[in-house]
Amino acid sequence: MTTAPRTTVTPVSVIIPTRRRPEQLLESVASALASDYPDFEVIVVDDSGPCPERERTEQRLRPLLARHANLRYLQHPERRNGSAARNTGIRAARGGYLMFLDDDDLFLPGKMAAQAAFLDAHDSTWGACYTRYTDRRDGRTVSRSGETRQGWLLREELARNLFLHAGSNLMVRREVVEALGGFDESFVRNQDMEFMVRLLKGWQLGFVDVAGLVVNLHPRPGVRMLEVTRQFLDKFRPDIQALPEEEQRMVLRMLALQQIRAVLSERSDPRSCRALMREHGLRTPDVLRYFAHLLRRRVTGVTCGYPLERLRDRGKGRR
Repeated sequence: MTTAPRTTVTPVSVIIPTRRRPEQLLESVASALASDYPDFEVIVVDDSGPCPERERTEQRLRPLLARHANLRYLQHPERRNGSAARNTGIRAARGGYLMFLDDDDLFLPGKMAAQAAFLDAHDSTWGACYTRYTDRRDGRTVSRSGETRQGWLLREELARNLFLHAGSNLMVRREVVEALGGFDESFVRNQDMEFMVRLLKGWQLGFVDVAGLVVNLHPRPGVRMLEVTRQFLDKFRPDIQALPEEEQRMVLRMLALQQIRAVLSERSDPRSCRALMREHGLRTPDVLRYFAHLLRRRVTGVTCGYPLERLRDRGKGRR
């Protein structure tokens, strides 16, 4: 009599940081709990601090906690930030694979199983993977993912040219998260980008071709993209300078184009656009091609990165 080989399932932990969003949170939690994966837990980490919204969150989660043994609810005594909430969830997690979900986004059926299957089938150089997603605003679909790249993608992330919605779309090996020391709690914005830069220094990123995520977009009052881009550049300049020289120039040109876009959209000093072009060797056709790419994204509703190869030096592939 032969015995079938025993198959093991890697447990998955879904970490949901939340702050003062009791109504949206319930839908996000329900979408994670609806997974058909055989072994997973959902950990909600409340970073609200003492406030009426936290009390409402407790009240709304109580029935779910009573019904689902794999749901846990943790609280920070005082407000910290989203990175700290993710790290609290990481420390509490039991899973060998970790996922993160923002408190207003939704997992779709099959996401967890498909990403776990990818990591199961690939060696440890593949540290994480992501799926397709849909962007929604006020209940209406406004765009969908066109990102399919995988492998060693550090250059693309340093150019802010990977469209992943990494804050809700990654499944990461636990040993990778531990090697990275979790999230940098000094980051109030761009936490997911900072995390991805460190991840992609040492591991490959995989693409799983399933529709796995709905991202709910909201206005961000007070966020000035020119300032955010310059802060990103200041933080990651040493990492950019560690790239081969030609790749450095391509990344800096991409970030310069993003700054030009922000200057124009925020009605800042237009003379700075010309200064950025001179500093990074950009020509008018380079700028026009980039804005044509943005227009094409808006018309088609498909979100994807700009082809960085177009930003090579003249005579080395720039057209």
